[in-house]
Amino acid sequence: MIGDTDGAKADLEESVQLAPSLTQSWVKIASVYMEQGDATKTFEAFEEAEKKNASDPDIYYHRGQGNGQILIAVLALTPPQCSSS
Repeated sequence: MIGDTDGAKADLEESVQLAPSLTQSWVKIASVYMEQGDATKTFEAFEEAEKKNASDPDIYYHRGQGNGQILIAVLALTPPQCSSS
């Protein structure tokens, strides 16, 4: 199912419904939301993952990737600053 983001999202949504304590399902669905450009759902899923197991380093690693992608997007939309002398 490589490239089937919608299928992965559906499977992961079912996973978090059936077994909400599975931290990795929350981390993976956050990654899917990130890939789809949904920052709100991305960080909500990371927050759920952290509630389940705050000591799982994958949460922070992948959340850091999301922060980096958001920063890159913001910088791309920010007009360059001109310095005046």
